[in-house]
Amino acid sequence: KNNLRAKIDVRTTIPYLSGVEKEDTETAGGASETTFTYEYEYADEGVSLEVTPLINPDRTITLDIHPEVKEITRFIAQVTPEGASGTPELPETDIRVTQTKVTVKEGQTVVIGGLIKEKTSHGITKVPLLGDIPFLGRLFKSTKEEKQKTELLIMVSPKIVGMQEVEKIKKEEAKKEKKAEEAWQKQKKVQRENQEKIKSLYHQAKSAYLEENLDQAEKVFEQILEIDSEHNAAQTYLNTHIPNKRDQLKTTAQKEAESQDSLVKEKVKKENGEKKQMVRELYAQGISLYEKEDYQQAYKKFYKIKELTGGYKSVDKFLKVIPELINVKNRQDKVNKALNILQNDTK
Repeated sequence: KNNLRAKIDVRTTIPYLSGVEKEDTETAGGASETTFTYEYEYADEGVSLEVTPLINPDRTITLDIHPEVKEITRFIAQVTPEGASGTPELPETDIRVTQTKVTVKEGQTVVIGGLIKEKTSHGITKVPLLGDIPFLGRLFKSTKEEKQKTELLIMVSPKIVGMQEVEKIKKEEAKKEKKAEEAWQKQKKVQRENQEKIKSLYHQAKSAYLEENLDQAEKVFEQILEIDSEHNAAQTYLNTHIPNKRDQLKTTAQKEAESQDSLVKEKVKKENGEKKQMVRELYAQGISLYEKEDYQQAYKKFYKIKELTGGYKSVDKFLKVIPELINVKNRQDKVNKALNILQNDTK
């Protein structure tokens, strides 16, 4: 408003320990007890700008401009009482101020400078280890000094605003507020919908996890994180519960496989034992039948052994010899039969 001061503050408030008081007291038992009282204060740094406009009859504007830059350059350590856990400090502040009065036409821009800051910084670069060697280390390190100069420029463009323009600005601001309200309501609606969706997805993922369908559970939990990347429960399941469950199921499957393998081995061992016993019995039967010259039945026993075991040398030998013996026996039977017929004819 005309002839009223306007002020803009852009500041940062920094807390610091300003003092420590030590107090020694004696307890009822006669022992000494020390207590410390810590005092904290706050220091501001930043930029403030005060402007007082005055509208002249010729529609020029006289501006009284007062900028100020305040910056904390360092904290100076103070004396610390023995036993205290903190060191009190005092801030060293750099303040740059300027004040000017200028008359300009409406819409013209005023540029204010002079708020200059110079900063010198020192740095050391060195080769690791070699740069720390006494005396010789100078050959492996270098010192760098850097000077930095900055200047703050403030630009002010005054404009006379009439009542019509004020009303127009108010309407525009009202429209902006309405749009912001609509956007906020829309955002709230989306948030509610997302919450309902997350609730449904979480139920699905939890059910899949309990049913040990871990791939499906992992997929649904990832969908939850796509909606809310900071969903703690989904992150916990993906990073901890599901990997642990997979390891647990893997261990259980390995144990079951080992148990099944052991059962199969026992079964094979048992079957092999039974098979060996059967082979022994068939071999004994085959030998007995062979000795009785029942070659056909003996051959069947030995052939059965070959089917069960693939054959032994002795078994293969019998299987080779027995057919020849059967042929010899058949020829002998024919001879004997012929002799019997001749004898009967002679009688």
